[in-house]
Amino acid sequence: MKKDIIVEEKLNIPGNYQFKALNDSIFIKSNWHRNKLICISNSINVKNMRILDLGTGSGNFEIMFSNLANEIVGVDYNVEALKFLSNELENRSIRNVRLIKEDIRNIKKLVRV
Repeated sequence: MKKDIIVEEKLNIPGNYQFKALNDSIFIKSNWHRNKLICISNSINVKNMRILDLGTGSGNFEIMFSNLANEIVGVDYNVEALKFLSNELENRSIRNVRLIKEDIRNIKKLVRV
C-alpha cells in the first residue's frame, strides 16, 4: 500500500505556519492570511452556526470565529498542525472546537461528524 505524502512535511512547512504568517511582520504575508479571514467575515454570518472547516491547518479560522459559532469541526491530515491548534485552543480556553485528523479525500468517513 502506498503511503500518503503529507505535502507540508515534504516541504518542511511547520504545523504553525498559517498562525505565524498571520502575525508576521512582513506586510504582504500577514495580510494575505488576514484578508482571507476578513473575506469570510464579510461573506457569511457564522453566528450560532455549526461549521465544518476542511483543511484546518494551524487554525486561524477556528481562533477567529470560535467566539461566534456554536461549534467548529476542524479537519486536517497534518498531525503537527492539529497538535499546534489543540494547544492554542487549550491555552485560550476555547471549548467549542473539535478537531479530527483525516485526509479530506476520505470525506465519506466524516459523514456522521
